[in-house]
Amino acid sequence: MDQKYQKWRKWIKAIYKELQGVLIQRHIFWEVQKIIKSNPKIQIPSAFYGFLGNAYSSLGVTAIRRLTKSQRDSVSLTGLLKEVQESPEIMSEERYAALFSTDGPGPLKGEFEGICEGIVDNHIDPAVVKTELCRLSAKKANLEDFVDKKVAHLDKKELTGGVSAPTFNELDGCLDYLETLVKKYYLLLTAESVSDMMPTFQYDWKEIFYEPWIYRS
Repeated sequence: MDQKYQKWRKWIKAIYKELQGVLIQRHIFWEVQKIIKSNPKIQIPSAFYGFLGNAYSSLGVTAIRRLTKSQRDSVSLTGLLKEVQESPEIMSEERYAALFSTDGPGPLKGEFEGICEGIVDNHIDPAVVKTELCRLSAKKANLEDFVDKKVAHLDKKELTGGVSAPTFNELDGCLDYLETLVKKYYLLLTAESVSDMMPTFQYDWKEIFYEPWIYRS
């Protein structure tokens, strides 16, 4: 059990890093959209804008596939949740409390139950995890179908119009739910709370837009 618990701790850190990278890409994409909307001079038809949208959506759905595709030889949030559902007794209040330093205060009364959103016999309720898996499956369904049949390779069904492209709302909605789940299990497995997965940039990445990229002759 300890070996599996330590594996979960390693997994959630890797999953956290992977998702954080996607959230950074999303932030940059939507900030660029704000720049475009605030400047009427650049609100003109451009293949570059289409490229930006396609690049973000392709990167996003592909990352979601990596994070949610449950395979024996891969690390994914779906795989982690399935293991937690199958062995909920490992995710116990005792193990959570042991993550705190003996020199400092431990978890508050009822903290573990609150984070788990339900416990059974002092461990996470597998029914809660099952519900999370079902919600995640519903949110990623169209995205996963699209990336499997359109992004990863050209499926024959695509030639007959059988695969619909997901919307930005679907993509962002799935990423938002992934962030909610990752923050929850990161806290349960590390005792470290994360209010926002977006890091603070140490430089102004928008500085490149303050100067013209092409000088007219």
